[in-house]
Amino acid sequence: MSEKLQNALNEQITAELWSANLYLSMSFLSKKMKVFQVWPTGCGNNSAKEVGHACTIAEYMVKREATPKVRQSDVVPQGWGNSLEVFEHALELKSISPS
Repeated sequence: MSEKLQNALNEQITAELWSANLYLSMSFLSKKMKVFQVWPTGCGNNSAKEVGHACTIAEYMVKREATPKVRQSDVVPQGWGNSLEVFEHALELKSISPS
């Protein structure tokens, strides 16, 4: 596997894990606001999907004798003004992400 491809896949692993943390943050906030009882697909379910994506990429790399790396990612947002902002942010992410 070329170094360029390996670097790109490692960047995607980091992006998937960042998204997992973001969805977890959103699900926790949704429970705190008590505006809706359960995050649309359950607490952490979207987060688990993103972790699964990262693992799939890592497994692909290992099978090809490449080295998957978990890099430090930026801090995710920790708060939104209201529940509508949470959903709007989630929708925005879905429109730019194939996951």
